[in-house]
Amino acid sequence: MLPEALTYHFSGRESFKINLFVQKINFNIEVLKEADQFVAVARNLNVSSCGDSPEEAEKSLQEALSLFLEECEKIGSLQEVLEEAGYFFEAGSLKKLI
Repeated sequence: MLPEALTYHFSGRESFKINLFVQKINFNIEVLKEADQFVAVARNLNVSSCGDSPEEAEKSLQEALSLFLEECEKIGSLQEVLEEAGYFFEAGSLKKLI
């Protein structure tokens, strides 16, 4: 069962953390150059976004991930999505599979 309140915080360039259920979760991201755009990808969540610079692409991805996770929470699929991304719940805590 998921806790009621969720708060998302992002930081970093190659990975960023989401403060979820008062726990920090690392998501690795890649920033790729495609033609004249940069694409930031969080592969384990299958979410991507783009921008004119690596920083803009990363910022856009952070927003896309926040919206994606909020929507997952609203429709009741957040736990399933996180488990598919390699996380599991144990004794009320979210942990990353090795």
